Amino acid sequence: MGGGGFNVGFALLRLWMCCEVVLCHCWRRSGEGWGETFLYRMESAAVPVFMLMSFFLAAEKFAKNDVAWSRQRLGRVVVPYLAWSVIYFAVFSALSLVSSDPQFQVAPRDLGWQVLLGSSPKLNHQFWFQSVLVMLTALTVVTVRILRPRRIVLVGAAFLFVSAVVQYSGLLGTAFDAFPYESKWTLGRIAPMLAYAGLGLMLGAGRAFIDRADGRLRLGVAFGALALFLVDYVHPLFALPPGGYGYDGFGLLFSATLLLAAFYYLPTERLPGSLVAGLKALSSYTMGVYCIHLLFARILVVFVFRPMGLGDKSVPCALTAGVLAWAACWLLARIPRVEGLVR
Repeated sequence: MGGGGFNVGFALLRLWMCCEVVLCHCWRRSGEGWGETFLYRMESAAVPVFMLMSFFLAAEKFAKNDVAWSRQRLGRVVVPYLAWSVIYFAVFSALSLVSSDPQFQVAPRDLGWQVLLGSSPKLNHQFWFQSVLVMLTALTVVTVRILRPRRIVLVGAAFLFVSAVVQYSGLLGTAFDAFPYESKWTLGRIAPMLAYAGLGLMLGAGRAFIDRADGRLRLGVAFGALALFLVDYVHPLFALPPGGYGYDGFGLLFSATLLLAAFYYLPTERLPGSLVAGLKALSSYTMGVYCIHLLFARILVVFVFRPMGLGDKSVPCALTAGVLAWAACWLLARIPRVEGLVR
């Protein structure tokens, strides 16, 4: 732990998962080596970890039923979501004047879907995450007000139960297959993400107790969780439900929970202060990198890497897009009234 409640382990986990998001959109493995396979499989853990972490860290605030905080939280998600959707549309529209590449041929319809559900394939399709995060945040605020703040654990348990029933009963299955491409992925992932929100609330409600653990217990939990994570990685312990739209079942929920526990209790007390400060600075831009990396990646693919014969996904693309995204976030954070778009 660091000063002011900063958790160094969580910073490391955010950085790792943010890199996995960039890899997911910019890199394609070229072999079956254990390293490439591990990175590839961990790509699917990034969104679950971010959703679980988001509600874990916010559980105590939700429990206080603070209306002002709830509005601020929604604003911190909605404003970058809308702003980057418009920026992507504006940049691609401008680039369509100098390039005939299909990636830049966007229309108002694409912006409409992007703003509505965050999943236009021509703009920033990974924004389905922010769209679902807004929905689940609003649902949590309303549910807590109905059931009263002290029952935050009950709210979390209800979310988890509903998610399990919808997924494993087959109700989700192929329910949204007939919907337009721009809507089915966002709508189909609400039920799976509900489980991460629910468990995050339940674990976060006990955070005061969790933080009282002594050094030996912390170390035991961290390494025990990592060991169990590796066992589950080699021999998955949970079966997938029928059908679905990605992130289905409790296998990824289990893996994300183990990673959360391991990194939360990671023994980082002896790390140099300068390293901790650097990790804190870098991890503060993970939201911005998530939002902006695909913009750089698509421009680089069309004007640099595809002409070089590297294709649409490659190691150079992932590295360059990631570095440029972090650099852009650092610069934008220094412009008044723009910082909220990147962290």
